Amino acid sequence: TFCDLVLTGLAGLRTRDDDKLEIDPMFCENDLDYFCADGIPYHGRSITVIWDKDGIRYPHGRGLHIFCNGKKLLSSPSLHKQLIHL
Repeated sequence: TFCDLVLTGLAGLRTRDDDKLEIDPMFCENDLDYFCADGIPYHGRSITVIWDKDGIRYPHGRGLHIFCNGKKLLSSPSLHKQLIHL
């Protein structure tokens, strides 16, 4: 249950009934330098959410990166609500 709080709160993963992924992180860009939530099961898929403030922790560059089954769906230099069609 603690993991659920981290994923829905920190990472901002919002569950939906349709074929879309909603990300709405609760933290500000200056609150965390980086985080990665990998292998999140979602509608039969594996989701990865990465935040790298400076782009030096992970090899994907600066900002927010969303992957589905290893394929990059989104890169954004800033944190804001995202709605992604899977």
